[in-house]
Amino acid sequence: MLAGCLFSHHSRFLYGSAAIAEPGVSTRTSRGATLAPGTDSVLFKREFHQAIKSGAITVTYRAWQRVRVKVGNRYRLDPDGVLEVDEVREMPVAEITEAAARGCGFASRDGLIRQLIPVDADDCATVFEVRFRYLHDPRAVAVDVSADVTEDALRGLSTRLRNMDARSRSGPWTGATLALIDAYPRVAASCLAPRLGMETAPFKRNVRKLKALGLTISHDVGYTLTSLGARVHRDGTASVPG
Repeated sequence: MLAGCLFSHHSRFLYGSAAIAEPGVSTRTSRGATLAPGTDSVLFKREFHQAIKSGAITVTYRAWQRVRVKVGNRYRLDPDGVLEVDEVREMPVAEITEAAARGCGFASRDGLIRQLIPVDADDCATVFEVRFRYLHDPRAVAVDVSADVTEDALRGLSTRLRNMDARSRSGPWTGATLALIDAYPRVAASCLAPRLGMETAPFKRNVRKLKALGLTISHDVGYTLTSLGARVHRDGTASVPG
């Protein structure tokens, strides 16, 4: 039986057997592991990945003030797959059964409740039950964990990308780089760089700048776009040389 969890005492978001950092907040779990802020990934300890991928874990409970995921949306688990939300419902904590707790990776209902609800919560506390399924598709577009990126955030990101292009001595590059990674996922930088007329080292530096903005994911070989990176590329937020 899978036991234990990563839990954020700051935001009290529980995802199966792991917590998710609230966008823009650096969250430290009860076991001391730091969760990256602003990620578009659903963060599970790796020991739980196989159970999720095999379908052994298909439900999670979260102590949200309001629902933060949408039915039909996809949330990245890792570079190789996403979780598609099938059902979301608000329910009283009292309705959580022993079987339901075991189904999301806990050894007992009491263990789940202790992590999910503060000790001073009233008996009428409610949580969100989220049912999902794993899809093995590295090119599937996944939305951000925050469910939606605000228009203000996108405008701010667009401004940063334009400034990066304006400062470049070789002209706009952000849009072309995102487009190249989208067209050739997991292809070595040494093969991608010549397509933009660049040496490998400066190309890698550019990709690291995009990664710092949450737009790309680095793999053992090559890169892929994050959900935010895919949206920026799709919406034309980054500049592409004419």
